[in-house]
Amino acid sequence: MVIDCHMHVRKTPEGTLDLKYCEQTIQAGDYLGIDVFCISDLELTGNLRYENFHAANERVLEAIRRFPNRYKGYCFVNPGDPRALDEITQRVRDEGFIGIKLYNQYRIDEPVCDPIIEQAIEWNFRF
Repeated sequence: MVIDCHMHVRKTPEGTLDLKYCEQTIQAGDYLGIDVFCISDLELTGNLRYENFHAANERVLEAIRRFPNRYKGYCFVNPGDPRALDEITQRVRDEGFIGIKLYNQYRIDEPVCDPIIEQAIEWNFRF
């Protein structure tokens, strides 16, 4: 099995999941021999409000529900937001996401990331 562990889905101008892009990605994967894509949605355009991270994760959820044999999801969060751990728990425990993607303005060794790392350890995730 060939796994692409770093792929993104996109949103349409209306903010919904871009299904055409998903289909093109899967078609390219077929051509290249990629069986599974591990995906996140990073299209926040600099707006770090919780609602935008939540909407991005909703698009990932839609993608993995539409293409369950091809997509596995990463939950994208801003570690500085107090709701990040709840978002991760919902996505991983309740919706089957397989990992966590941290907003890139934080380093993994910053104390704000500690609760997320502790939860990942409890779930036996590997960084």
